[in-house]
Amino acid sequence: MTDAPRPFVVIDMDCDDLSDDGSGAACDFIFVSDHDCLVVPLELKRGSLSASEAVRQIRSGAQFADRIIPQDARVRFVPIVVVGGRVRPDERRNLLKRDYQVSFRGKPVAIEVLKCGRPLVQVLRNRATL
Repeated sequence: MTDAPRPFVVIDMDCDDLSDDGSGAACDFIFVSDHDCLVVPLELKRGSLSASEAVRQIRSGAQFADRIIPQDARVRFVPIVVVGGRVRPDERRNLLKRDYQVSFRGKPVAIEVLKCGRPLVQVLRNRATL
């Protein structure tokens, strides 16, 4: 994460000390930066992308982030799925549908797709503050 806005922390959602929401789905990491109060649930996929699975995992991360980020904070919320394999066009289109968006503090946000190895800032530049 050499290109990431600093300072930042990365929360490993697989950590045993974090409480499970009972859904069995969780994103892999949550990236949080003081720079513009940036909150980024990250789901990493080695193979091809399944939009329905990714959105479940990202939503779980969004719920966790909502609990830990102060309610009065202005947040740039950017959910991202990082894909190492192929992204089928129909799965990419699914992520653009409203049903596949992630609600954060009452506002629906589309999940961005980032190919593994690409800079994180490539996605972050175009997202506004909620």
